[in-house]
Amino acid sequence: MLSIRPDSFSSYQPSSLGGLGLETVDARVTISRSHYDDFAQPTPWRNFELVVGEKSFFVNPGWLAELSSFFQDYCFSAETAGNALIVDDIAPTEMLEFLRCIFFCPTRKPLTVANIALVLRVSRRFEMKPVLARCELFIANSANTLDRRKLLQVIFYHWKEYTDDLF
Repeated sequence: MLSIRPDSFSSYQPSSLGGLGLETVDARVTISRSHYDDFAQPTPWRNFELVVGEKSFFVNPGWLAELSSFFQDYCFSAETAGNALIVDDIAPTEMLEFLRCIFFCPTRKPLTVANIALVLRVSRRFEMKPVLARCELFIANSANTLDRRKLLQVIFYHWKEYTDDLF
């Protein structure tokens, strides 16, 4: 977070925001920028690679296993233990949005009307029961305020996936 104070000795000048339409920043305004990780770089603890299209995302396999029975088996079972997974049925931009919604790196992106269908779909794909529960809670808490058309799309998709599993 960047606080702008008129008595500051910093070298910050409002003109450094040129091109953003913020040239006339009031000295009492606080400018903050949220940051979500891009998962593009491996670290000692984020060493599991999800290859999605031409992009690679590096995540913590332990956290994936905590959220997903699929990843428990894939990452830690003696028969299938692997350090990478190729995902060919999800677009890279969708995977990035999904990862930002499920991991605190450094903050977790909130569920919204814009991303709820995606998070539901991918969490079902990877058997992420805690994430599905979060999605269901979001829908239940937002049912009265969501756009009706979007709500019906989400409910229909979720119901279709649920009934496909039954038959």
